[in-house]
Amino acid sequence: MQLALSSLDRRLGLSWERAGLAKARNTPVCVVRLDRLEFTATGIAKKQILDIPGFRSGNNHFVRRKGPENFLPYRRVANFESDTSIRKMDVLYEPTAPWIAPFKVTLISHDKTGLQPGDALSILELLPGAKVIRIEVAFDFGYSAGVDGAWVRSHSLFSKARRNQVGIRRSWDAWGSRRGAKFVRSYYKKELKIHRLELQLNRNSPSFWNQRHFRFPAADVNSSGEPHPVCRNRQRKNIPSLANGRALGEQILANS
Repeated sequence: MQLALSSLDRRLGLSWERAGLAKARNTPVCVVRLDRLEFTATGIAKKQILDIPGFRSGNNHFVRRKGPENFLPYRRVANFESDTSIRKMDVLYEPTAPWIAPFKVTLISHDKTGLQPGDALSILELLPGAKVIRIEVAFDFGYSAGVDGAWVRSHSLFSKARRNQVGIRRSWDAWGSRRGAKFVRSYYKKELKIHRLELQLNRNSPSFWNQRHFRFPAADVNSSGEPHPVCRNRQRKNIPSLANGRALGEQILANS
């Protein structure tokens, strides 16, 4: 049994992740960041975008087809870089079919800041006919939250999203489908020493951001009010636990 547990620990990186989280004990319990934003548009004001302080033009090249059987919606992509919270902006254009939007724009944030509303809106107002098609929101949990890959695998439910890759890769799990209504990634981000739970909400999701779709049950106590056996086990292993998980979760969601 001990040999099997040791093999599982190495394969999933359980001790490795917890040791990494422990190196940054003062990290906030949870920080919510807008990580990525995608939208289509009927036009783009390139000159005005380059007039925004910190923006500069990058590469402009043809899009490569991943495989002979893969559909290629756009022929070209233009890259922009920025010193703002927008680390990178990709603009796909020259659609290959008349029913495809003329432009598809992707804003990718810096890990430490996330996309700031002012920076994102400064781009959106320069894109006529802009429609949001994908949102990625990152919940970054620090050491004091007691959230790691093992905790997410044991306690989290993501509506109808089925397991995609869970317990297969080291410190990385996924639920749902990239092309479905939602796609969830759970992984250890060693650059920030946090555990990130990333929600990708696509256009075919019932709503991009509705607080009614989020629930934070109090899992630290059982029906009689005594500490749950799982939480007692975490305390014996010196793993922090959220004493007021429901109240703290609702506060985090409200502040997001």
